[in-house]
Amino acid sequence: MPQIQNAKLAINHIKEKSLSECAVTCRIRFFPDELELIQKLPQMKFNLKCELWGAEDGEPLKLKDDKLWVFDSVLSFPDSTPTEYENARFFVVLGDNKLNEDTGFKPQDEIYGKLILTHKLFQKVERKTNVVTDYF
Repeated sequence: MPQIQNAKLAINHIKEKSLSECAVTCRIRFFPDELELIQKLPQMKFNLKCELWGAEDGEPLKLKDDKLWVFDSVLSFPDSTPTEYENARFFVVLGDNKLNEDTGFKPQDEIYGKLILTHKLFQKVERKTNVVTDYF
């Protein structure tokens, strides 16, 4: 089963414009079984999608994490040069209102990325990034 490694979220908060540049990066490691399948059946793609989530931070009324954003692009593997390690990057500029998910006494927001790798023949692989904390 492939691995999602080095999953990272970086948010550049441009407070004077109420905008945030959000970048999620990772590296995918394909093992020999997956590489063999990729080489023999390149039309059978692995698809990687990415979402931004607001972390549950202990607020009494908040029962679960909130999905805040789904990136439009879906990355597909293999590309024209399949290798054991593939790098992936998702980027978007969002208004602060998209990342502002906390209410009440804790206005600070905790945001993380979730990467989801799917394939018709293999089990789904998910990985969370680090959490970025800020006031959006």
